[in-house]
Amino acid sequence: MMTRRKDGYASAVQVTNAAFDGDHPNDAHVPGVRYSPQRRCAYVTTATGTATAGIGDWIVTRHDGALEVFSRGDFRAVYGDKE
Repeated sequence: MMTRRKDGYASAVQVTNAAFDGDHPNDAHVPGVRYSPQRRCAYVTTATGTATAGIGDWIVTRHDGALEVFSRGDFRAVYGDKE
């Protein structure tokens, strides 16, 4: 999904069970993100370190290529209700 905020366009993918089930890698994966099917979480390298994304969280690729992780509530606050 493409979305927009004040500092430019971004693509956003919500972490779902599909990211952990089936073949790896799969279409639900964001390039550059490490997925752990055993722990049901994704490890995202961000500008400030490694963030952990769980089911329901959003992984956002900003216009400059940087990755960010948002909880559902934080995503709605920044990008609006896109779910």
